[in-house]
Amino acid sequence: MRQFFAQTIRTSTRGPAGKRHPQPRTGASLLALLIAAAGLTTGCASEQAPAEAGDFAIEVAGLATCGGTNAKPLSEIKSLKLVVREPNSTGGLSVVDSQTVSVSGGGTVNFKEVPAGSPREVTLLGYNAGGKEPAWYARRTGVNIKKNVTTDLDVTLMAMEDFTCVGTTGGQPNVLFPSATVMEDGKVLIAGGFTNSTTDGTTIKLEAPSDQAWVFDPNRGTFAAVGSPMKEARAGHSAIYLTKLNQVLIVGGTQQMSMPANGASPPTWKATNGVNLTWEVYDVATGTFLSPKNGGSDVRKRVMPILLPLAGDNVAVLGGAPWPATDDLSYASGDLFLAAKNAGEETGHFASVAGQLGLQANRGGAAAAYLGPTQFGTSRYLLWGGNVANSNKIYGRVAERFEESTEPGVGEFYSDFMIEGDYAATESRPLFFPTLTAIGRGRDKNGKPTDDGRFVSFGGVRYDVQTGVWTQPSPDDAWLLVLKEPTDSVKGKITTTRIAGMKQGMYLHQTQLAGSGLAVLTGGFSTFGDAASYQMQVFDVAAGKLLSEANFPGATRFVSRGGHAALTLPNDCVLFYGGAGQLGPDGLSSNGKATSDIYCPRRLAP
Repeated sequence: MRQFFAQTIRTSTRGPAGKRHPQPRTGASLLALLIAAAGLTTGCASEQAPAEAGDFAIEVAGLATCGGTNAKPLSEIKSLKLVVREPNSTGGLSVVDSQTVSVSGGGTVNFKEVPAGSPREVTLLGYNAGGKEPAWYARRTGVNIKKNVTTDLDVTLMAMEDFTCVGTTGGQPNVLFPSATVMEDGKVLIAGGFTNSTTDGTTIKLEAPSDQAWVFDPNRGTFAAVGSPMKEARAGHSAIYLTKLNQVLIVGGTQQMSMPANGASPPTWKATNGVNLTWEVYDVATGTFLSPKNGGSDVRKRVMPILLPLAGDNVAVLGGAPWPATDDLSYASGDLFLAAKNAGEETGHFASVAGQLGLQANRGGAAAAYLGPTQFGTSRYLLWGGNVANSNKIYGRVAERFEESTEPGVGEFYSDFMIEGDYAATESRPLFFPTLTAIGRGRDKNGKPTDDGRFVSFGGVRYDVQTGVWTQPSPDDAWLLVLKEPTDSVKGKITTTRIAGMKQGMYLHQTQLAGSGLAVLTGGFSTFGDAASYQMQVFDVAAGKLLSEANFPGATRFVSRGGHAALTLPNDCVLFYGGAGQLGPDGLSSNGKATSDIYCPRRLAP
């Protein structure tokens, strides 16, 4: 991997006194950026701030990268641009201030007349000598620039249109199928994952799951080990942050998965593979993992389950059934986590929901995406792909939707969509491990928004129900889905259109939004058991097409791997953690270090 460097910036803000500034360049406010630790100076003389003005004091320090060296990217930067935006009446963002200053040496950089207000989006862009495009990027959202009050912010400058290699603490092994969860403060909890693979005769085993966890702070670019281990080592689990409890719920996983050494299928699991019965939570306030009072045996054995956030911090737990087939029909219903604590409990609990969360299929290896609110303000979700077959070779529809009721913990699944278009001819071969990403509403011929939901599905593998044979991933499994809602008199439908241009088929990959306009496809395996060769592609949401590497040169520098965790950070960049270079003996080592990097596309610059 090329070595890029993250730069930590500590920012203090104080907004002007008196009335809120109406628009940029009005009033007399001052934003002073003190860059002392980096030894930078400005080409302009420092100005004395009026008494009612505020300031940003930015203290810069270099971070150790994963290569183990310290660096000061700001020594390369010759100018800094500050862009401050706020929400507007059309649902977008309007610039309320934009200023650029030259920097070199040491001293104080002054940005004048930055209005107070909340919420603010604050972006810093760094330009190298002669650079027309920004080379460095940092962003904080939801900033409250208060009048006469100093506010501290920590941000990290990251490489733009490239990969910032963020350092990991000593002793972090590389892992396959970890979980990564953004918490309310923007920090990320990374937990578990397989640490080893071995060959036993004709079988490759993924094993030795970790019970360790780390917290990554994107505003400082640092990892910190969680002091206590998880209550149970696991991989292939799922996690979700619970706002009211300030806890992370961790469900499912296994201690072993296996696949044929001849590469005839993807990894699979059995109930005898040490599949976890228990669930647990990470308590953010205390930095510890907590066991449920009843031992956590009140959920089904699930691997890679789907967690759907519901009202009141409640969570529906679905899927995760053994694939490609199972006769256990209990997976055709979900489990329900209730955030309310019973007497004497430190956590919420799972409740009996017999008959209330009945799916149309088992949905092991499925994907899900938010569909939008109901008319009552509760949540709706679209489920796509996964396990719909049993040993009797019965298969169902690829899609169904879930609508949450106004009664806590109650909802209903519907399989009332007609599948039209290119995908319809492939429905008899279920699709496993695709990604599903919501990309907003459609528009009519006049450009006005419609009620049609739009999604993209990339990758996955097929299972032929009739022959019992897995099919290698195909680049043809790239789909645009346009969902038209059902009414009392008209059945709903999903119109499917194949997306051209996917370089390879892949599975055990990731798709994440970078901002609202780009979907970033990364990693995965193109054949069963082979080395990961798929790197990265970018899908332009507005244009509806996959873009060439000429538009996004950073794509060529992605470290190929599959089974990694990925998520969009609060700064709109995408974090990648872990993953294997191959599914075989010693395929998880990655030189003994965890692989962690961040991609910030240039289009994020306002």
